[in-house]
Amino acid sequence: MDLRSFLNSFPSKLSSVFSDLSLGLRSVLWNSPHSPWKPWGVFLVISFLSRFPYFFHGDIDWDESTFILFGQSVLDGHLPYTDILDVKPPLLWYGFAILIFLGGKTFLGIRILGTIVVTTIAYFSYRVARHLWNESTAWIAGISWIVLISLAAGGQAVISEHLALFFLGAGFTILVIYPQGFISFFSVGILVTMATFVRLNLAYTEVCLGVYFLIRIFIQNDRKVDQNFNIQKISIQKINIQKRKRILEFFAFNFGALSILFLIILPYVLTQNLPLLYTGLIRASLSYTEQHSVLSVLWSQFQKVIFLRPSVAAIVLSVVIFWALGVHGRWLWQHRQILNQKQLHFYTLITILILSIELSIIRTGAFYSHYTIQFLFFISLLIAKPIEQIIQYSVTSAKSKPLPNWLNPYLNFSLICVLLKYLFEYSFILSLWINTGTPFYGASFYIAKVIQAEQVQGKPLWIQTNHLAYWLTDSPPVTPAVVHPSNINKPFLLKAWYGEQASSLTELQKIIDRQPTLIISNGAVETYFNNNPEAQVLLNQVIHDDYQRLTYEYRDLRFYRHKS
Repeated sequence: MDLRSFLNSFPSKLSSVFSDLSLGLRSVLWNSPHSPWKPWGVFLVISFLSRFPYFFHGDIDWDESTFILFGQSVLDGHLPYTDILDVKPPLLWYGFAILIFLGGKTFLGIRILGTIVVTTIAYFSYRVARHLWNESTAWIAGISWIVLISLAAGGQAVISEHLALFFLGAGFTILVIYPQGFISFFSVGILVTMATFVRLNLAYTEVCLGVYFLIRIFIQNDRKVDQNFNIQKISIQKINIQKRKRILEFFAFNFGALSILFLIILPYVLTQNLPLLYTGLIRASLSYTEQHSVLSVLWSQFQKVIFLRPSVAAIVLSVVIFWALGVHGRWLWQHRQILNQKQLHFYTLITILILSIELSIIRTGAFYSHYTIQFLFFISLLIAKPIEQIIQYSVTSAKSKPLPNWLNPYLNFSLICVLLKYLFEYSFILSLWINTGTPFYGASFYIAKVIQAEQVQGKPLWIQTNHLAYWLTDSPPVTPAVVHPSNINKPFLLKAWYGEQASSLTELQKIIDRQPTLIISNGAVETYFNNNPEAQVLLNQVIHDDYQRLTYEYRDLRFYRHKS
């Protein structure tokens, strides 16, 4: 073949090669029974459809706004706790820095990346359920997680629970599917520690897992259960081998954990900022636990979980969830003596994680509705099999007791309520888009417009309410402590950061000394310090003497501009 013929035929040959390669890759990555892309892709579509109407709501959860400010501080070149102050651990700051960077510093980009996080967690749920049960149960588990997170308080935003469950869910999946080996336990140590440094309350979970891995060294399996549940003695030699392997796994878990801890501390050591890490992470977190008693936290949790629901769909669906958990719990109790090793390992792990998370919430000293998100990944696994039984109209126990007749139509009714909720959100966004020319809404976006209209971007501002506007206008909080509006009303945090002399009054004086160009409040500024009359008197005097109220109107927002 001459050169001209070769050159003429080269494009078609190259096209043929790429076509064959494409078909091969599609076969491996999509059609293969072990391919992750098919379920992940389906979950991505479902996650996107369930979350899309919320992409444009700027004020779903104040914590999300705070975390975005964390990430921006890191992108601006600051270590956590060296520029702005809050009680949250360092990897949350870095995590949101990555979200902002990958999202092109756009609010929409952050929400889209949050959808990818939710999708990946759904895939973890799918993999665990498929490993334990079957394909149909796995699909139900993954979809259940997506629905549950979409109905949870704060679930449609991107907050610390999402990132923490991304790492914790990955670690749990590895432990269930690959329960042995140095690499597995080293990876789990890394992942669980990363989850802990996103949500510090998960330190209880990490400690409980470590204790469990230690105990299992000394509690050997003296039986092996096969499919016919025949019991066979394990030889002493095998027990010794198993013991040595578990010792190595325990040290691998701890080595993985310590490697992350070392990487977190290292930048502070190199920049001589280690005291700031101690103050921001340890002292502030310990002060947080002093807010309320254990009984007070439990009562608050009971009220918010049982009585307070963010939507009618959540109220209706909660009946199915509680029923499914009850059915699964009864099945587990009835079969506790005949569980195989795979099932026993799963139920032991999930019990440790759920109880340790609950213990950590109790010890936190406060309960907020979005804390329940930490349980939803595990709940999606526990309700999947009973829901599959409803769909198949199967049985609930070994006694072949039929399902109640109301369950199947009630599940259909629940799903209709969920779909209607999504349809209402879509119709609202479409109407808003048509009538205003933009789908974005929320007080933060309005505040940002006012800041731009007053041409005070980048100047010191004090936003007492929806504070995403700081980020939207590249404006710094007036002091490091008020990065979250509620921090000024938490004297225990101020004392942890600045010493025993610190208080709401001293922080207010710092703000006054900075002379913020704008003060933005939600409602009457005269009631901002309800529980601190001295601070309220000072604020009232400053507003009266140095500020004038602007005429902007949006809900209960009030805008005050400095007279100078």
